Amino acid sequence: MIKNRYPLLLAKKLWSLLSPSNHHLHYKVVQLYLNLKSSFPEFCEDAIAEELLVQDIEKKVENYQRFALLWRLSGEISFSSNTFTKSLFLMLDSLNDEQPMVRLAGRIQFFSCLKHLIHTYQEYPKYNQN
Repeated sequence: MIKNRYPLLLAKKLWSLLSPSNHHLHYKVVQLYLNLKSSFPEFCEDAIAEELLVQDIEKKVENYQRFALLWRLSGEISFSSNTFTKSLFLMLDSLNDEQPMVRLAGRIQFFSCLKHLIHTYQEYPKYNQN
């Protein structure tokens, strides 16, 4: 049981290192996160989803900022367009959130991720048909 939880615990620890106070570690943390995700994709997606679904508004806003950072840096490191698809859809849900702070954070992070989102959209031709 402990062995099965290790990837989730590691994913959560790496997630916590994406705080502004650790800006000097961000690039390396994202590289490590991507490596972990290649072996344990469901654990990494679940760790992010859990953070994006917290009820505390300040924490939720902070987590959207972390996700946008993770998304942007993962796009620079790996050109895989579907790196964090599940989490991306959770972030996009924030655009209709009841809380104005969460909605605003979602919009800000959406626009900061827009270039990579366009790239993602263009890579899925079945969704990009007239």
